[in-house]
Amino acid sequence: MSAEYIMKFLCKKNNITFIRFSREYKIIEYDENVMSLTDEPQHIKVGEDIRNSFYEIIGLEDKIDEFFENCDKGNNFICVPMLNKKGFYYDLEIEPCELNGKYSLMMYFTKKSNFLLNYTKMVQKVNKKTLFVENEEQSQDQYHSIINQKLVTFNVDTDGIIRDLNKTCSYFFGLEKKEMLGKHFSNYIKAREIELNDGKVFRATKYDGEDVYFHTDIIPLSRDGVVYENLILCQDITYLKRIEEELIYAAGHDSLTGLANRSILLEKIEEAIVEGKNKKNSFAICFIDLDKFKGINDNYGHHAGDMLLKHLSKLLLGLIRDEDTASRVGGDEFVVLIKNIQNKEYAQMSIQRINDAIKNTPLRYSEDETIYFSCSLGVSVFPDDGEDAYTLLKLADKEMYVRKRLR
Repeated sequence: MSAEYIMKFLCKKNNITFIRFSREYKIIEYDENVMSLTDEPQHIKVGEDIRNSFYEIIGLEDKIDEFFENCDKGNNFICVPMLNKKGFYYDLEIEPCELNGKYSLMMYFTKKSNFLLNYTKMVQKVNKKTLFVENEEQSQDQYHSIINQKLVTFNVDTDGIIRDLNKTCSYFFGLEKKEMLGKHFSNYIKAREIELNDGKVFRATKYDGEDVYFHTDIIPLSRDGVVYENLILCQDITYLKRIEEELIYAAGHDSLTGLANRSILLEKIEEAIVEGKNKKNSFAICFIDLDKFKGINDNYGHHAGDMLLKHLSKLLLGLIRDEDTASRVGGDEFVVLIKNIQNKEYAQMSIQRINDAIKNTPLRYSEDETIYFSCSLGVSVFPDDGEDAYTLLKLADKEMYVRKRLR
């Protein structure tokens, strides 16, 4: 049984998608699921540059070179956690692979859960060991004491009117108990359209103005088989919401510059196309590529290269309107979406403004050194140059490379 067969079998068994490529970044082989993980499936073919379909590789070239220089030492790998691909999260790993005496690189995508709030189920189980009595000898009073110390709890009748609440609830809202009794619970806590297992997510605003998210357990209280009240237990899961929001943001933004990434850019272009067709609006796409960026890295170091990328990103953000979008789509490649333009001449004026700002705003690298840089720009306009994102981006990219060759 060949090593290749064993590798493919293990990947399929463990729900792992893989693609193998050479030191020259040429695709050698891949599994059938790879197509669903890229916005450029037409570039997934043997011999094609992997960077054309997976832009995550761009910027990792130095580390990849180190892999090949230290193949015999082992224990080398790159891990990029929680990449958003078509609505799901994946962990990305790249590591050297030796097959038939030759070294190449394997890139694995391991699928993760997209719904981070489901972690609360695990948190609930852990907390129940703390909050709920496992010792049968513990008294009911001690049980209620634990609950009162840990959770915001209140009782509501079948109409949602608050009939009782604990000290933690009163402290949370900064109100006396008597001020809350007889009021509808929605005055203080808003239910969100999310259900988790046997509970829901509620949102409330603390006395200090901070918004807090709760996972709630609703326990019916009945008498003679008829429910007369509900006991509502609220557990703070705000930190989980923050993690979710941060990961959603990270999935759509470049970690170095904070600009939108290719995924968000494509969404914005699609939105602009729909709006343009409905309202007969035009928009422009500007493709921007730093000139001689490798030379800057070689002469000043990669730290200077990173500083320059951030510097250019800040410039672009200062030149566009709130409705426009600046994005980083590759190592030193940027795309700006300029909405609601009058004509192609207006677009060229906007591009010239960007070009002038780049020429007149060098990077102050240190007290003694200033890095002057330039960019090559290409532009396309909807609907004159195309009516879909792929055509518009391709045309702007092509025009940018034509100008770059003239430099």
